Amino acid sequence: METKLEPHQITATAEEILRRLCDNLVVYQDDVELIDISNSSATRFVIRVNESDMPMILGGEGRRLRALRCIMQLIGNNLGRDIFILRVDNPTVGNDTELYRYVQRNDWPKEDVMSIMESIILLCFQHGAMLTCSEPALGYAVLHIEVSPKELYITDIERYLQTIFSGIGLMVGCSLNVEITIKPKARQ
Repeated sequence: METKLEPHQITATAEEILRRLCDNLVVYQDDVELIDISNSSATRFVIRVNESDMPMILGGEGRRLRALRCIMQLIGNNLGRDIFILRVDNPTVGNDTELYRYVQRNDWPKEDVMSIMESIILLCFQHGAMLTCSEPALGYAVLHIEVSPKELYITDIERYLQTIFSGIGLMVGCSLNVEITIKPKARQ
């Protein structure tokens, strides 16, 4: 028996996931602000980040922001409420800005990254999914997601997750790749 979440619970869940994603995409985590301007029919967020973190949230030609919007909309669809990211703003105050430079690390926070992905796939895939991680080379990891053949839009979801998690990989010091495969059907 499935329990239907109240709108405020859906908003809190969406905000937690969006905050974790944004915090892992930026240098100045203290400057990340999620402004909730929800109403009775939809959950809406405005994201504020430090000026130097804008490129990591937006991505090339806005691709990462589009991916964040699509993943949040999918989560909203599966939870029964519209979830939107309206825009990304610079904060009114913030730290001095500087450019972030990628540094490959041996001690990247694998458990944190896996935890974020597990939270997302739990809400994105209605028929369940299994997450594993392999590290075929130093500073390179593949997040494998195995989903049911009943799932829809797998290629699009894979592309959105890849766009988001490649940015997270830059920040944590590990090149991350996302692969989604379909579970083989059980024999009759």
